[in-house]
Amino acid sequence: TNGTDYTIIPTTVTFAAGSSTAVVNLSVTDDTLVEGTETAILTVTSGTGYTVGTVASAIVNIADNDPPQVSVVATDANAAETLLGTIPNPGQYTLTRTGPTTSSLTVNVALSGTATNGTDYTIIPTTVTFAAGSSTAVVNLSVTDDTLVEGTETAILTVTSGTGYTVGTSASAIVNIADNDPSQVSVVAKDANAA
Repeated sequence: TNGTDYTIIPTTVTFAAGSSTAVVNLSVTDDTLVEGTETAILTVTSGTGYTVGTVASAIVNIADNDPPQVSVVATDANAAETLLGTIPNPGQYTLTRTGPTTSSLTVNVALSGTATNGTDYTIIPTTVTFAAGSSTAVVNLSVTDDTLVEGTETAILTVTSGTGYTVGTSASAIVNIADNDPSQVSVVAKDANAA
């Protein structure tokens, strides 16, 4: 946008007396928006005292210097242990990147919470890759059923810093894993010797 992505260029250009050329400089304005490569097209339009030549337009490409931002949300925040042979109840995270998607992008993630990666759920790697052409990447959390009485546990996925991207404001997402093991009740005699 004229005056936003680059210093404003007037709508008239003046040839100096004795000169057959006139130069228009495009001074790019740096911003923090992830926009990808943009184009600025200058077109000669009709006016008085001249005709428009066969090459009436020229394009300048403006490369972006802002890396994409990556954020994560829990698209299924409620998972649960289920018995073998019954319908599983997994959780799900969705990572989103801004900006161009022409290339794949691999980002770093960390798992934390009261649930243990690789024990309470199938191990989730510490990297997630966006496929070329895709602005989202999905990570499924497959719960492992056990016989421990644990109560509801949490699995927190956090986007961590790396190369080629920055971490967005929504850097962490939580999936709750409900336990399916009933609490155990035991009885202890307060006085084992009655008479």
